[in-house]
Amino acid sequence: MRNFLVVVVLVFVVVVVVVVVVVAAVVIIIVVVAVVVVIVVVAIVVVVVVAVIEVAVVVVVVVVVVVVVIVLAAASVTIGLHLTENLGDLSIRCTDVWIGFYVAQK
Repeated sequence: MRNFLVVVVLVFVVVVVVVVVVVAAVVIIIVVVAVVVVIVVVAIVVVVVVAVIEVAVVVVVVVVVVVVVIVLAAASVTIGLHLTENLGDLSIRCTDVWIGFYVAQK
């Protein structure tokens, strides 16, 4: 029975760690894709604005767009880091519960 519990605890820990790593990777990929999409949209907007409006207005638009991109990128990274941190805390708590259960069974 002890060996079975050890195996269950180890499998649980491995599964939780894998899930946390996969979720973190997905969040990072989503953030990178979002930033790339924003950069492409900004490039298109700048090209259209340059073709239509004067240079002074283009400079203002570019500055505003760059600030927006930086804020969006920072927000995305912050959200991704908080999500990953929360999942890590959850996995540690679940592992503690399993270890406590195993020790109690001894």
